[in-house]
Amino acid sequence: MQEQTPCERYEDIAGGQHQVLTRRDAEGVWQVVDVAAASGAEEVIETLTDPDDGRLQAEAIAREYAHDPRTPRRCLGAEAPATQAAA
Repeated sequence: MQEQTPCERYEDIAGGQHQVLTRRDAEGVWQVVDVAAASGAEEVIETLTDPDDGRLQAEAIAREYAHDPRTPRRCLGAEAPATQAAA
């Protein structure tokens, strides 16, 4: 089971809403994932391979990704910090 935490939301240039979340994979490695709300399609943005990296580093990357000024998107704000278990 993967532990995941919603971090940020944004709207892409076409108006599609996305959620950026952090999660630990089956090996316990932190990932930053972009999830399209309409389709549920996931894109792993980054996998943190340094053993010293943890939730805080993953959440910082998620915030930077959602607020990246080089990408045409509109940030919708932070998610409430609630840990969920994915099926």
